Amino acid sequence: MTGEYVELTRINLLFNSEDPRIFAQRVAQAHQERVYADSQIRYNFFVDNMPTDEPSELDPEQISRIIHMATASRYLKSRQNVDTTQIMYEVNQDFARTMNKIIMDKALEQNQDEENKDMIPANLTLPDKAPPKETPYFGMTPIPQHDFPEQFSNFCFKSLYIKEEAIRAMVEIRTECNELLSTNRIFSVENIKTMRVDQFKQIQASSITNLGHNTGEQGWVGRLVKIIKTSFDDVGKGWFNIHETSKETYEFGKLKKFLTLVNFMMQDTVLTMSK
Repeated sequence: MTGEYVELTRINLLFNSEDPRIFAQRVAQAHQERVYADSQIRYNFFVDNMPTDEPSELDPEQISRIIHMATASRYLKSRQNVDTTQIMYEVNQDFARTMNKIIMDKALEQNQDEENKDMIPANLTLPDKAPPKETPYFGMTPIPQHDFPEQFSNFCFKSLYIKEEAIRAMVEIRTECNELLSTNRIFSVENIKTMRVDQFKQIQASSITNLGHNTGEQGWVGRLVKIIKTSFDDVGKGWFNIHETSKETYEFGKLKKFLTLVNFMMQDTVLTMSK
């Protein structure tokens, strides 16, 4: 006990009540994991910077199958001339990286042989590869015996996303919340020049006033109300009837749960905006 003040990280701190053997194992494992992490970072760096022109590209038949499966949804089938340039560029980049990864793994295996000592060593200490998964006997994943109609009925009873109108409304509401976050903040902190205290207070008051105008009934809140009314106006009787007059039916229906979820989304948006 020297009485000196020393700063230590948690991994290097041993309490009197701890087992020294477990402490040593923990420290050794932490250093080993750090070596693995460093090698994994350099390995991914090598693969990402390998040239992508030499590996073979997807042939036209493969591209046609990918585009067909990507545009097979009901929404995309009804649209004409869907632009798939960007998505196919990403697919080709992923394909080229996968081919480079295969080449890299093969080169690392050859570098360990006696006949390839002249190759530049990568000095990578990667963890052991996971054992290959057993090939399933069936082409589909087996599931336990169950009553599918009953399970599906229970899912529909508990889920809000059982009608297209509810899904579309939720997507539009989330879009409005994201746009509000991207263009508004409660406090203005972008000014980097020095200013007087009264000028700073005036800027913050103006920012709060603008935010109140953008989120009021004529702004964000009004747009959300319009989305909900427009989406469920023609739904009619059922779970999402906005013209329901019975309080008991409203309490039991899904419209109340939907509005509660929207309320949570609005609170989360305001909380994120204040950070």
